[in-house]
Amino acid sequence: MRKSTLVILISALIVILLPFSSVSAEEEGTHPFELSFGTVRTDTNLGAINLYLRYNEQVDEDRLFASVGEDDFRIGKGRLTSFSPDLLIQTGGEDAFRSVIARIRGNYLWPRATPAGAEKKSEKPKSFLRFPLAIGFETDHRFDKLNVVGEFGYEFIGRPVGKNQMIKRPEIGLFLQTGYKFEIKDTLGQDPEFGGAVDESEEDTNSFIMRAALGGSAEIDLFHFNKDRQLVRFLPLGRVWYDIPNSEIYYRLDLILRLVLAPEKSFDLRYELGSGEPNFNDGNQFSANFTLRF
Repeated sequence: MRKSTLVILISALIVILLPFSSVSAEEEGTHPFELSFGTVRTDTNLGAINLYLRYNEQVDEDRLFASVGEDDFRIGKGRLTSFSPDLLIQTGGEDAFRSVIARIRGNYLWPRATPAGAEKKSEKPKSFLRFPLAIGFETDHRFDKLNVVGEFGYEFIGRPVGKNQMIKRPEIGLFLQTGYKFEIKDTLGQDPEFGGAVDESEEDTNSFIMRAALGGSAEIDLFHFNKDRQLVRFLPLGRVWYDIPNSEIYYRLDLILRLVLAPEKSFDLRYELGSGEPNFNDGNQFSANFTLRF
């Protein structure tokens, strides 16, 4: 039996056996560690095992938009928060997207007042401005090149909107990335990469990096029994980079349809267009994954 077929069967069995659970805002909280595994169909129509690992401490949305009190955020006064590691590892078959990104990230949050503008203790922020600051490295599975990159951004975080607040965490931001691309080892004589594993970036090794980027994301509840129990979610996430020295445009788009099984478990259908940093491959791939968050 092929490995990809085995993964599909195991994932399907887990989905069938796991009971559906009510998912409320109080139960969900934040789960910074995310592990997805399953099968992926790549741009070259090859099937392979897919692994996606992410550690990212998000700011708790419920706390963000709670009433502003003595010990919480105040309108017009910012705070440095969520200073933590940010790790992303993605791998798969020989032609799948592959990347390793590790950063230390901090966020400076600035609450914005409601239209009335009155600074009351019970006032809820209308939105937040976030100024993310990060430094770290980017590479792929071969570790033959290493990008050391710093990032500064300006993001808008909106309140949940829509019927039953179905659109959560609407975010959009501008970013500036700069750093240096080191050549760690010569790839001469190694087997050539193909498909989604190819480095299609125009950034030369042993040279400086400078990129401008525009990105956005949201969480959209498509189906739920009531406001405290969501079953199906849609998670769009996208970013476009402009490579300033080389006048090139790169992109990555993730579209995730999530069947929520429990606060920390889900079955995800994920479509990816463009690999993003560091290879900026413009291929696409589709995967079915079982996802754990803790």
